[in-house]
Amino acid sequence: MYRACRKGAKLALLDASSELKMARETLVKIEYFQEEAHPKKVVQMCELYNAGKRLAMWHCANHCSIGRYCGHEFIEMIPTLAGMQLLGAIDDVALTKHNLVQVLRDGRITRDELPIIDSILNKCHEFTRAAIALELEKEKTALRAAK
Repeated sequence: MYRACRKGAKLALLDASSELKMARETLVKIEYFQEEAHPKKVVQMCELYNAGKRLAMWHCANHCSIGRYCGHEFIEMIPTLAGMQLLGAIDDVALTKHNLVQVLRDGRITRDELPIIDSILNKCHEFTRAAIALELEKEKTALRAAK
């Protein structure tokens, strides 16, 4: 992904390494996953390559130990699928809200309510994944239009 974003920005390896203030060999190692990119360098790449959040999110999901530990996901999907998933999640909002109100009305979560909480959290994660996928598609479209 690092290399693809650099090439998408039409930057030669030497030019990119110079702008990023790193040795050409270091950038090659990062692009071929032989060396881990420091988060500050990933942010610089995002800006230099005009890659938006896409590169940073991919990095966090695939190469950042904290991102992997926290379960960060990077999901690319076609806009239609992302939109359909988002619509499906929106359809479930009323029921999810009702279930959450039922669980929280007494001010505590009981052991038998844990599966309901899991279901609510799964719905929230579905909504978030679909929204992020749609946001990434929007960002890619804006970047293509800017070129």
